[in-house]
Amino acid sequence: MAKKITAVLAVIAFYAAVAAVVFRGAAGSVSVMKSAELPDGSVRLPVIMYHSILKDRARSGKYVITPDTLDKDIKYLHEKGCTTVSAAQVIDFAENGTPLPDKPVMLTFDDGCTNNLFYAVPILKDNNARGIFAVVGAYTDEYTASGDTNPNYGYMRWEDVYELYVSENCEVANHSYDFHKSAGGRRGALRKPGESDAVYRKVFEEDTRRMQEACKRSCGFYPVVYAYPYGLYSEESVEILRELGFKMTFSCEEGINTVTRDRRCLELMKRYNRPAGPGAAEFFEDIISRY
Repeated sequence: MAKKITAVLAVIAFYAAVAAVVFRGAAGSVSVMKSAELPDGSVRLPVIMYHSILKDRARSGKYVITPDTLDKDIKYLHEKGCTTVSAAQVIDFAENGTPLPDKPVMLTFDDGCTNNLFYAVPILKDNNARGIFAVVGAYTDEYTASGDTNPNYGYMRWEDVYELYVSENCEVANHSYDFHKSAGGRRGALRKPGESDAVYRKVFEEDTRRMQEACKRSCGFYPVVYAYPYGLYSEESVEILRELGFKMTFSCEEGINTVTRDRRCLELMKRYNRPAGPGAAEFFEDIISRY
């Protein structure tokens, strides 16, 4: 009898050891993964911030990299056991405890550059990876009107934003309607010196709602993610976005995020800007060591 019990326990132990969470990847394939949760139930989550993607290496710099760099970045992350995750997955973990894959990482692309559609989206699809694209409404309106699709300097049209929205590999974030500038004494979403709470609240809320309605009118959805222009924000803007129903916001402060079951941990998420120059191993070595 003791031997039978021992055998049963051995079988149970075996299956417990190989048990994993099954999830559906961006392209619909089923994968098996380990849970990313630490002993306290939290998850370490780095977020990488990209901007413009151009083939011309002469234009590479702090906010411009080549398609080859992006492709190598994603392949390197996969080699190191990392999995790109969507905002929806992270929100689902914070709200419902739905497990995330081991070593999750988020990729974001700011400003809505046309070249992201030319280069970044195909690379994401080829690597079964996910990305979040933060779009500026004023830029999108301008290029929708002109019809200009030059990847060297242009920004996405509304039809391009819709293409992102329906893609299994992409999500769209609100990057403001027209706060991505420094004009009239305001920088990004910062409150002007001496500006009253009432005036600031009105201006910031109107800009945010304008972008939300533009996305709904042109593409059929309201974004639930907000990326602060230049990463600049105020105490009031954090509260306003919460009231408007945003579930995740991005700053430009660098560092790794700790995601918990408290939804407010998804506010002002930190991001590492990805410049040209360092290879994938050099850029990601310290970031990956923080899991």
